[in-house]
Amino acid sequence: MSSLNSQNINAKAFELLHRSCLDQGIVASANEAENYRRVWARDGIIAGLAGLLYGDQHLIEHLGKTVDYLRAHQHLTGIIPSNVGLEPTPKVSYGSTAGRVDATTWWVAGALLLLRLKPEVLKDPDYVRKGILKAMHVLEIWEMNLGDLIYTPIGGNWADEFVIQGHTLYDNLLRLWGLRLAAEVFAEKAYAEKAKRVEAKIQCNYMHTAEPTGLLYHAEAYRRITYDPGYLFASVSPMGYDTRWDMAGNALALLLGFTQKIEATTSFLEKLAQDLPHGLVPAFWPVITPEDAEWSFLANNYNYRFKNEPYYFHNGGSWPVFSGLMCLALAAQGKQASAAAIQHNMLKALEREQPAYSFCEYFETLSGTPQGMQQLCYAASGWLFADMAVSKPLHNLHEILP
Repeated sequence: MSSLNSQNINAKAFELLHRSCLDQGIVASANEAENYRRVWARDGIIAGLAGLLYGDQHLIEHLGKTVDYLRAHQHLTGIIPSNVGLEPTPKVSYGSTAGRVDATTWWVAGALLLLRLKPEVLKDPDYVRKGILKAMHVLEIWEMNLGDLIYTPIGGNWADEFVIQGHTLYDNLLRLWGLRLAAEVFAEKAYAEKAKRVEAKIQCNYMHTAEPTGLLYHAEAYRRITYDPGYLFASVSPMGYDTRWDMAGNALALLLGFTQKIEATTSFLEKLAQDLPHGLVPAFWPVITPEDAEWSFLANNYNYRFKNEPYYFHNGGSWPVFSGLMCLALAAQGKQASAAAIQHNMLKALEREQPAYSFCEYFETLSGTPQGMQQLCYAASGWLFADMAVSKPLHNLHEILP
C-alpha cells in the first residue's frame, strides 16, 4: 500500500501554495531561493488556476494580487514581465536570452478568468482591462507575418533551454484561450472572429491528415511528413514541422477541444509509459542524444549550467505541472482510466522524494528520481490538477474553459 495518500498530498500542496502567497502575489516557491522568491507570471497564474478549480478563496485572492502586480509592471509595449521581484523598487525581468512569450499569454488568460469569474479580487478591474488590450495587441505583433499564429524564438517560453521554437503549439493554444475568453468577457466580435481564424490554422497545421486544407503554413514541408505520430505537432516554422511530443501543448489542445487525435494520443501515452521504467510521461519526446543533429544546439543553450542530458530537465524529463494538466485534459474528454494511470505513476514518483512532499521541479524518467528546485508551486499545482482529474467533480474546470 502507498505510504502517501492523495488527501495528505493535497493538504501539503495547498499548504505550500498558501505559504507562497505574499502581499504582492503568488511567488514561484515557498523556499527562499532568490530567483524563485519572485512573482512569476506563468507560475502564479497556474497556482491561481488550482485555486479557481478547487474554490480556494485564499489562492483566488492572491491570483488577483498576482494579476495586479504584474499589470503594474507591464511594459509600455504591452509585454507582461516574466517575473517581478519583491524589493521596494522591484527588479523586473522579461526573460533572459529571449523574452518569455508565455508570460504574456498566461497572464492574459488569468486576468480574463478573474474578470469573468471573480472581478472583486482585482484592485482596479478597468486598469486590468486596459492592460489586457495592450497585451493582446503585442501578441498580434508577435505573429510577425500577421498570419494568425504567434512566433516564439528559441528560449522564448517555459522550455527556455530546449530547442523548441517557431509557431509553437503551446504558445498558440494559450493565445487562443485568451482570445476566446476576450470574445466572451468583452463581448467583442473581432476577438471571436480572430479566435476562429487561429483555431482553423491550428486545426490544419498541427495534426497529420490525409486531406489538409489551404491554410497550411508551409505546404511543401507538410507534404514531406511521412507518418502520423498520433498527437498534435510541437511547432511549425520556416524549417518545417516539428513533430516531437509536447506534453503541455497537447494537454492544452485537448482542454480547448482539439480532440480528433484523442484515441491515438491515449495509445501513444500508454505505449510511452510502458517503454519507460517508471511510466512517467516526458514533457518532450523523443530525447535528444549526443548522436543527434540537434545536440550541438541543445548543448550550447543554457544559462548557468547544462541540465539537458538525455531524460533530464526539458530533454525527456517529466514535469508534474504538465503531467497534472494532461490528467485534467484526459478526464475532461472522458479518458479517466488514462488520467488515473498517469496520476498513479506520479504518486509513485512522489514517494521517492526525500524529504516527503518536496514537490520537486521534475523527475528524471529513466531512474524516476526527483530533480531540480523543491517546494515549487508549479509542481504542487500539477498534483492538484491530477487529483481533481481522478477523484473530484470537474464542473469548475468547465467554468474556466470558454
